[in-house]
Amino acid sequence: MTDRRHRGPVALAVSATSAGLFAALFALAVLTGPGQRADVAGLALLTGPEPVLAGVARLVRALLPVVAAGALVAVLVVAVRRRAGARTLVAAGLPLVVLGLATVLRDVVLPRPFLGAHGYLHNTFPSAHTATLVATCVAVVLLLGRRPSRWVAALVGTSVLLAAWANVATQAHRPSDVVGALLLVGVVAPWAVLASRPGSRDGQPIPESTNRR
Repeated sequence: MTDRRHRGPVALAVSATSAGLFAALFALAVLTGPGQRADVAGLALLTGPEPVLAGVARLVRALLPVVAAGALVAVLVVAVRRRAGARTLVAAGLPLVVLGLATVLRDVVLPRPFLGAHGYLHNTFPSAHTATLVATCVAVVLLLGRRPSRWVAALVGTSVLLAAWANVATQAHRPSDVVGALLLVGVVAPWAVLASRPGSRDGQPIPESTNRR
């Protein structure tokens, strides 16, 4: 019971901190001239002229979301069979919510003022591609249980880093776009974690029911 009482304040703290950092990053990297110049410098640094590396980045950017979506579908099927009701609904909805929020913020809400010729002018903050991929990874971890194994944590972390790199290396996004995407997931994901653990009636997490020793 004590653990449950602490989940709400923790989720609020993480979400609020992520929202504050998101707003600060946008204000600095998008709304100021020095921020835009630094962003473009980071883009140039991470975009190498090597054609093989560029091809790898394009391949990673195209395939990684497909692999992540496939993993999510697989664990969703298992969760449905185990009747993990709320957990299944939250995990399935998290990537969709994040995608919608990132798209609205990028295309409708957030402006990108012209402060000099610092790359393409239309707003790309935050990266919906990165945000959705990261949210999908979070959803997979939610369905796997509270304490994912080290190899799962390493795989998820590697996937997030590869997604961030590929989006910048292919010049699809500036560095601030992918960092903003991570922070956006940080705003939403704590509430998904909180909602996916309402109590014992939700069913057992997958690892707790299959990997006990």
